[in-house]
Amino acid sequence: MDIKTVGSIGYVREGHDVLSFQVGSSTTSPVEAIFNNTNNNLTGPVLMQVDGYSILLKGRTNNEPEDIEALISGNSELPELIEKQIRLLYGVGPRCYQEHFDEETGKLTRKWAKQPEIDEMFDDWEVKGMEHSAEDTLLQIIRRYYYHEEFYPKFHFSLSRLLSDEVIRSLNLQPPMFGFELVENNRTRLASRRQIDMFQDDFEEKDFDTVFIGNWNRGLTRRFKRYKKFKLSKARANRYSIGHYKNDAVGSIYGVNKLYKGSRDWILGANSTPKDLNSFFKNFFGAKVHIIIPDAWCESKKLMLQKYCEINAKRKADGKEYLTVNGIEVGETYHEHLFTLYANAEVKKLMTFLSGAENQGKAFISYSFRTGDNEEERWRFEEVDLKQKDHVDSRLDFHKRAQEVLLAAKGIDASISNITKDGIISKSGADLLYNYIIYLMMNRPIAERLCMKPYNDMIRVNKPHLYKQGWRWGLYTDVPARQEETSPKDRTKNQQP
Repeated sequence: MDIKTVGSIGYVREGHDVLSFQVGSSTTSPVEAIFNNTNNNLTGPVLMQVDGYSILLKGRTNNEPEDIEALISGNSELPELIEKQIRLLYGVGPRCYQEHFDEETGKLTRKWAKQPEIDEMFDDWEVKGMEHSAEDTLLQIIRRYYYHEEFYPKFHFSLSRLLSDEVIRSLNLQPPMFGFELVENNRTRLASRRQIDMFQDDFEEKDFDTVFIGNWNRGLTRRFKRYKKFKLSKARANRYSIGHYKNDAVGSIYGVNKLYKGSRDWILGANSTPKDLNSFFKNFFGAKVHIIIPDAWCESKKLMLQKYCEINAKRKADGKEYLTVNGIEVGETYHEHLFTLYANAEVKKLMTFLSGAENQGKAFISYSFRTGDNEEERWRFEEVDLKQKDHVDSRLDFHKRAQEVLLAAKGIDASISNITKDGIISKSGADLLYNYIIYLMMNRPIAERLCMKPYNDMIRVNKPHLYKQGWRWGLYTDVPARQEETSPKDRTKNQQP
């Protein structure tokens, strides 16, 4: 027997029999009521006190990063959609460029070129002591951006940070900042030295100038590392500092995954569809068939059990062991419970034999009986119309609608995502190219600016003279041209090895 409860509701399952229940008239537990009540004081930011600091929690229960990652990873489409976004943004990788404004055409263009000082600064990070290369760290940043819309690089500074730029260049010393590594979102929390009362005090983002790193959701004794938050105005003040880069969200100091906030219920519904359908198909036999056992069979088995009891009485007198039927010890005296046990064993045998994917195509054998009027009585299986097809179709329709909602929220056309959509007939290369260009124009600029900002801040700290000249690190994407606009020798079909 399996009993499970969620809050004040639950179910009891014994084989294929399921009974649901609830305790009281409300189906919300006291704890759920606290967090689900939109009028309580926990609807805003939540703070906790650690080592004399006010820590700003991520979510009401301080586990929002884990919740986001579990929600996305449990979806059948979102992880690959995000990987597509990463590939579309990364393109062929980071390169140096300068922006130029053409007064004649009124267009802003980038001039991509090599810049030896900048290229050298981002080379060989592993040799300089970093865990990953600059390019690998960039891929990590982009991935965290699409999962959380914020990320935390840990900047490493050398002792040359205490010297002026002129002295560093004249002595050819290592630049002040020699790299950074990414810290996972679930390990970081913003902190303030102020003792903030979250119910009465007013506070803002600049109050949180410290970052705590630690294991927030495991163990009773916690050990935290504490760093100053990176600020360009005080970039060289500390040997290590943690940057906080985010896509701004209204009413939140942390970055907010808008997809998680706005489409969470759709994602949860889509995530539950495969499990729901698998469970349905696994148990569909017991769910839609009603078994009728004929009276003649029952009477026959009762007589059989009575005979076994008589035989066992004689065997006891002869000093022999009792006979058993279907694994049931019938003893010497017949009673109605013996028949109940026997009938239950037959039904279990039937269900075990006929239900489940491994038993498809098998047969169950029973005897039929004739009444005094020569009418046949036998086991009957009557189908109970529980609208199984309607249930499956409705789940699939919901899943399809959830896909559309997620694609719309992500801003990815079905032709780019490779997720089929009803009503989409044209799959021409021209449509795909058009949608691809539109996606890049609408979604790329903000994502690139934010993900490349730590690198451009590094240029600003280490090479301020190049930064003033307009040098930046950006993501280069080679947008393909239409085949009819390309010479025959340069077309895709002629580029295969």
